[in-house]
Amino acid sequence: MTSQYDRRSVLRWAATVAGVGISAISATPIGAQAEAPVSLKFSEFYDASTTPLQFNLSQKLLSANGRRVTVSGWVAPPLKPDLDFFVLTRRRLGVCPFCSSSADWPEDIILVTLTDFSYRNSGEPEPVTVTGLLEVGEATDETTGFFSLLRLRAERVDEYRLA
Repeated sequence: MTSQYDRRSVLRWAATVAGVGISAISATPIGAQAEAPVSLKFSEFYDASTTPLQFNLSQKLLSANGRRVTVSGWVAPPLKPDLDFFVLTRRRLGVCPFCSSSADWPEDIILVTLTDFSYRNSGEPEPVTVTGLLEVGEATDETTGFFSLLRLRAERVDEYRLA
């Protein structure tokens, strides 16, 4: 009888702990979505030692890798109107900046991919604020073959009003 009581106590305790754990997990937001987004400016992407031949990523940018960020800039004109990505730039840009390698990578752009929503650009450069998950590091998209150094997996794109 004692061993049965002990087993019941253990099972009851385990169920209580599991229930508390599940409650705590569901009450606490998990991962990047729990954090307020880090505000990034294009001027904060690279450190002062960056040269035209070598980009040195800033500590702020590196520490934001894998986290939610907000970046404001200009949408570069799309290659086609119905793409699920665009390039965000510090200023107006009319060429495809990520069709080459890191040697030619402009310092003031970020590739924005759209996940669960669509964003339709007018075909003209327009100012926006993008919030999403930042990915840092060289990558080539398997589908398009496009190269990128920085990627922002957008959760939302908002119109930005210039002052």
